[in-house]
Amino acid sequence: MDIDETGWAPWNAEFKRHHYLPDAGPMGYATAFTGFVEDEPICFVGVSGMVVGQGVREARFCRFVTKPEWQGAGLGMRFLEYLTERELRGEGFIGKPTTSIIHSAHPALAVTLRRSPKWRQISSQLYGKPKEKTTGMGGHLRATMGFRYYGQAGIDAIERAKANAADSNVASA
Repeated sequence: MDIDETGWAPWNAEFKRHHYLPDAGPMGYATAFTGFVEDEPICFVGVSGMVVGQGVREARFCRFVTKPEWQGAGLGMRFLEYLTERELRGEGFIGKPTTSIIHSAHPALAVTLRRSPKWRQISSQLYGKPKEKTTGMGGHLRATMGFRYYGQAGIDAIERAKANAADSNVASA
């Protein structure tokens, strides 16, 4: 797969109709990337920064779409993790090493992210709010989940927790 920083032009042309919020426009102050297989655009995501503390920014991924005929092949996750790894290395949108977050209402994506030791679920909302009462989540009435990407650090944390639990079990035996 080739990944290019394309801006938002492919959103309207190829991906918007496949997103769960088809009326959503480009994310403000964001750039966008498209994944291609043999010149066919197959996945898309927008990236911006988000302030999470005094002087601390985190990468925020949005409008993530993998075309239906490519879903389940693993290319969408490789695309997303390639870009989140760039953020961890400091080579991405933020320009210094940082974690990344993504929110989604797509059940299969949520299951995939929950199963990966590289990601942690950080939020969930069982239903949206009526459009006139909300400023976020697009005003839709869908369950949404938020996830943060830690990469290898997430895998290492799970291994440490397993080792600590094993040590604790041995000590109590």
